[in-house]
Amino acid sequence: MKVFAKIKRECFSYRLMQVITTFGLVDFAWLFFRAASVREALLIGRNILFNFQIGNTISSKLYLLGFDESRFLVLLIEIFALLVVDILHEKEISIVDLLERQNKAFRWIIYLSMCMVLVIGSLYDYGVEASTFIYTRF
Repeated sequence: MKVFAKIKRECFSYRLMQVITTFGLVDFAWLFFRAASVREALLIGRNILFNFQIGNTISSKLYLLGFDESRFLVLLIEIFALLVVDILHEKEISIVDLLERQNKAFRWIIYLSMCMVLVIGSLYDYGVEASTFIYTRF
């Protein structure tokens, strides 16, 4: 392996810089998905770089991602459930085996809770216009 400018590629700071760079490039690319034209995307990019005002980013609507508060709470529960499942999967812990070792009542509470999260999350999205989907303009 060639060393370029004596940069250690195995350390945390290098990986962190890669993540930050990728995040920035992906965010820049998303401007073109959001904007109605290339000109508008470049104008948004210019405003981000040269006319940035922190006050424009602080809004309760930003933190709710455009959802009402109840839908945002359901979204957080869904994300938490996915996070728990992913952590268990990464640690190679079988969810089925883990639940099989528990009492039947607890196991069914978990099963029903998972079903309720899925059903409630689906009901909140029922009737949402397909035109709000980001890839509609393609």
